[in-house]
Amino acid sequence: MPPPPATSISALTSSYPPPQPRPHSPPLPSSSTAPSYHQPLTLPPPPFSSTSVQRPSSSFSESRLNNLESSMRSQSNTMVTIQASIEYLQRSHDSLIAVQQRSARARETVIEVPETVWETYRSRAWPLTPWLVGLREAQGLPGLVVNWLGKRIKAESRREGENAIAVVMIEVGRLVADRVDWTREEIRALGVLAMWSKNTTLACLAIGLARTSGLNRISSPLRTQDDWREWIYLTIMDQLCQVPELQEPSTNDTLAPAWRDRLISSAPGDTAVRDRDLKLLAWLEHSETLVEVYRAQQRFRLAGSLEFEVVAEDAASERDEREREGETPLPGSRSEGATEERDRETERRRAMEPWRKWATKWEAWAGGWAARNDLILSLHYNYAVLFTASPVFLASASVWGDLARSHDGYQQLERGRDAAAAVIHAICSPEIRPTLFYSFALYRPLLAHALTHLISLVTSLPDSTLISQSFVQTVLRSIYDALVEAKPVDQIPNSLIAEMVETGQLVGLGQREVLGVEPGRELWRRILG
Repeated sequence: MPPPPATSISALTSSYPPPQPRPHSPPLPSSSTAPSYHQPLTLPPPPFSSTSVQRPSSSFSESRLNNLESSMRSQSNTMVTIQASIEYLQRSHDSLIAVQQRSARARETVIEVPETVWETYRSRAWPLTPWLVGLREAQGLPGLVVNWLGKRIKAESRREGENAIAVVMIEVGRLVADRVDWTREEIRALGVLAMWSKNTTLACLAIGLARTSGLNRISSPLRTQDDWREWIYLTIMDQLCQVPELQEPSTNDTLAPAWRDRLISSAPGDTAVRDRDLKLLAWLEHSETLVEVYRAQQRFRLAGSLEFEVVAEDAASERDEREREGETPLPGSRSEGATEERDRETERRRAMEPWRKWATKWEAWAGGWAARNDLILSLHYNYAVLFTASPVFLASASVWGDLARSHDGYQQLERGRDAAAAVIHAICSPEIRPTLFYSFALYRPLLAHALTHLISLVTSLPDSTLISQSFVQTVLRSIYDALVEAKPVDQIPNSLIAEMVETGQLVGLGQREVLGVEPGRELWRRILG
């Protein structure tokens, strides 16, 4: 029904808008002789009676106005948001273009790696670190790392080796500064560089870049064996780089069980590939077990461990019962003596717990992988035994004597002594000794840990049949001669071992510089340089 006309009285009170005027035919021209008559304009009646239409209330109008204002403000905010989004996308696009340009510039480094350098890397560097992935690319950072290792091996002077590492570090710094997306080959090269230079900061950087690239997300069903190998190589690198320096590794994954299951369920293929995967499993089990021992030792170092406190209190109570029949000491001295005895018993238990828990596991690992028949596996097996059996991690001067007074503790110290001697013997063997010029950084923490155990043992137990001073002096002399002959690139002058050999003050220097000192990188460098 059409709205009422504008002339209608009811339209004045109607909420309908007034109608638009309709076009009509113009009136006929009038004659001068006859008057014209027009019919009055007839309008249709309003749709509703005037009494039924009411003016809307003022609150309703205000509500509609408020809604309209809110809608306009919302549209205005939406436009502002859209404009900001467009500007953000534009900036992101410009940033992406800039990153791509920087990436192209950063990878303009072209290096020619001679075939002799490649052969040197494959034959003299790679066999010493079988847990590392091999590098194959000759351009960019991978080529620089291979070239650095080749020059390091063939370097005729210390300065030549230092210049080679400087070129590699400049390239690493440029890649980081340009914020490029690192390729897998570049991350591998960074891991190899971190391991051979024993640079734990570079190891952390390699793991961080690998996570950024998604290399750690291997649980997806779409991940292949190559994806698993990539992350496992990096994990082993990180753990074997950090733990010997007594630092927490960056990776927390336990991959050995899952990798073992994949190898069992996978169809047999190339024999060489399967043999490589099995060796990778052996190194993965070794590194993850070493991390378990390290973390347990750090927990056992914490004072107030309830488990060990209760055991120590029980042992102290038993001794108190046995002493009741003898002379009763003064009340004050008895209380102080009981507290000291309880603390030392707690410390002794902490020193023995890692060996009690992981000794059989190391034996099973060595037997399962025939570790004693392989030079590198045997070396790292003996180091793992030393790492687990030695109480060096407690940084205590009294724990050595407390362990020697018990049967189990004596056997543990004896096992640690044999493992330390085996580590030193392997590193000074004809197979590894000639490589110390360029591989000293790899073996410094292993050698230093073994020497710390032997020096602490002879210093705290000088009259014990467990070890003799002449034996330790002979060991020190063999290491000193090997280092003097090799002149390692990474060695720092004025080492403690040189001072001990030249002055003969084994016990005195050991008492002051080694026994009870916090172990770690600083002590390792102090002992060996």
